[in-house]
Formats: sequence, C-alpha cells, structure tokens
Amino acid sequence: MNCILASLCAFSFVLLTTASAFAAARPPKYDGASDADAREYQTVGKAVVSPDGKFFLYEWMKPYNWKRDTKGLPRAAANRLQTLIYKVDTDYTPPESQYLFHPESAASFWLGTLSPDGGKVSFYELDNDSDKVKLGICDVAGGTLMEPKLTWFEEAPAPDAARLDQVPVWVSNDQLIYPGAGKGKLMRADVKTGRAEECSDCATAYEQGKAAQNSQPKSPAAPTVGPDTRLLAASPKGDLAVYVKENSDVLSVLYKKESAKPETLFENRRRGPYALAAESKDAAAKKTEQ
Repeated sequence: MNCILASLCAFSFVLLTTASAFAAARPPKYDGASDADAREYQTVGKAVVSPDGKFFLYEWMKPYNWKRDTKGLPRAAANRLQTLIYKVDTDYTPPESQYLFHPESAASFWLGTLSPDGGKVSFYELDNDSDKVKLGICDVAGGTLMEPKLTWFEEAPAPDAARLDQVPVWVSNDQLIYPGAGKGKLMRADVKTGRAEECSDCATAYEQGKAAQNSQPKSPAAPTVGPDTRLLAASPKGDLAVYVKENSDVLSVLYKKESAKPETLFENRRRGPYALAAESKDAAAKKTEQ
C-alpha cells in the first residue's frame, strides 16, 4: 500500500492549473449554445501525461448545444461545460486527437488520473439525460478507440456529484477509492470485479493518496512556450510537456518532446468565417465614415 503511494509520483504527472486570465474573465454560457457560442466559449481543462511520455489525455470543454434540466445536480456539476476526453499518441506522425472512447451524446466527463503502472485511467461520467453519475475505468494499455476496454461501475454506489473535482485515488493498479454520495463517505472500487462498496477504514489511505497526487515533484518543463500559453501537464523528467494557448482569437493545444520545438496539435478559431467577415465589413464601414 505505502509502496504504491510512494511510487505514484514517479509514474505519472498531471499538473492542475487555474484557468487563464482570459477564460476566467469571460462569463460562461453553459447550455443552449449556438455554433458561434461553442467556438467562443470552448476551452481546455486538465491534462494527464503518461509516465513514458508516449501519450497524453486532455479535457476539451464547450457549452452544451441543448437546454438541460439540471435541477437535481449540485451547482458545480450543473455549471460545468460539456467535457470530452481525448487521447494523443505522440509517437504517431503527425499526432492527432482521438476520443479516449466514443462517448454517448448526452455524456460529460471528469478526467481522473493514471494507475501507478500507467496502464489505466479513471474518470467520472455524467449522463445528462438522467443526471446520474458513475465511475469508469479505461484500460489505455490494452484497448483501442474501436475496441476500448472499459470497466463501468454501473451497480456500484454513485460518486458524490458535489465532489466530482475530487478524483479517485489509486491504492494499487486495480483498486481505487472515490468519494461517494453522503458526507464523508468513501467507496473502494475493484477493476477486476467491476464492483465497489462503502469502505469504513479507507480514510487514511485516501488522504495519503491525495497527498501523493498533490505533492508531485516540480517538472523541469518550461511553464510557458510563448505568449498566452501555460503548462497543463508534463512527465516527471520533462520529456513530454503539454501546453494550452488561449486568447480572444484562438484556442490551441501544443506539446513539446524533450528538446524539440513545441508542436501545435490543433488551433481552433474562436470566431467563425461569417463572424470574421462581418467584423471586417463593420471595420471597413467605420473607416469609410471617418
């Protein structure tokens, strides 16, 4: 147990950053969004880098394009953008974003962490049709996009919808502890059996695991690689680092391998061609009036 927790930092590294000044300053639009709204309010959440630097996972977030009934959800879950999880294999040329697995249309996710051996990743899924939350595990080492190896804890006690920002804590490569519904409740989940149950003696292990996850050594990766960029996550040795660039014009994800130059994974314009054309027309009209 202590061996696993002590080695957690050496196997994977995730850097949780605060939102950029640009993202924090914008009033969010959570649902009922148009295509233009989705472009404007899209952002990137957290990222997780594999221990060997061969892949990373990240959250891409956007407003929902339909009106939801969120009366049964805590505010933090109701006021979160729809979030999808993508995987990038950096050994591929060129690398590209692919779903970790194909999501249901009404689903939104909270990316967790990698198991100590780096072979599995935890996540929470919110079904917006039922407002139900469940824990899931994806075997990133043994599955593919077309044939994912997923473990769903369908019949297990649900994660606490008010504490979805508290990721599950791995206590071995096949077991993890997560906050259950109810004050102070903790659940122990077993990936091999797909079962989870309330755990009355898990508090110490859970707190130790959280401390290990939150006290990871500082990565040698640079905190920025240019204007409006910030570090999202990096491997312990800094041989793979993931960055986001975010301003009023673009949203980009970049990655940097060892001493190579940063590569742009994608660059999304916040304003579509019609909006840009309209702005250009308005600017020309104002210039003519002057």
